[in-house]
Amino acid sequence: MKIRILLTFLVAGFLVMGCSSSEPATDNSGSDLPSWYTNPPSSDSEYIYAIGEGTSSRRSMARKQAMQNGRAALTLKLESEISAMQKNFAEETTSGANSNYSEVFTDVSKSVGQQTLRGVDVDRSKFYQRDNNTKHEVLMLVRLPVGEAANALNQALENTLSKDEELYTKFKAEKGFEEMKKAIEEMKNGSMPSGQ
Repeated sequence: MKIRILLTFLVAGFLVMGCSSSEPATDNSGSDLPSWYTNPPSSDSEYIYAIGEGTSSRRSMARKQAMQNGRAALTLKLESEISAMQKNFAEETTSGANSNYSEVFTDVSKSVGQQTLRGVDVDRSKFYQRDNNTKHEVLMLVRLPVGEAANALNQALENTLSKDEELYTKFKAEKGFEEMKKAIEEMKNGSMPSGQ
């Protein structure tokens, strides 16, 4: 009887050890995330913030990916500013010419997306070893000065409009154009028009 109980405990012990060793090794990937990642800061009068992530077998490559992804996230935020400006502009202008202006804003969005954002820097970063130390993961909080964002929007608008002089003249004649330029100037002074 004692042998049977002992064998039962041994078999149970082997089963427990076997089950625990067959589970993949975890690295607690979600338990140690920084608060700036789980709750990123909102854009303020000085900076627009975004999160970037990168994973690679090479640490430097993971960092580059995180920076590129952070820049892409900043670009999306600027594109939403363009959408807000387009909406405000459309409300200020007559509906007859809005299709041409809509095209202009679409081109401005594309231009911002293709433009290299100047002044982007890393506010904070965190490095992790994953998959039994074979992968590097980088989390990065990047920021762009609001003034630089305004300059990027203004430059994209000027570049787009300069391609069609007649449309540029019409566009500048609209009351909404002055409102939009005012919004860009307010951005340069630290105020985000859409309150992002």
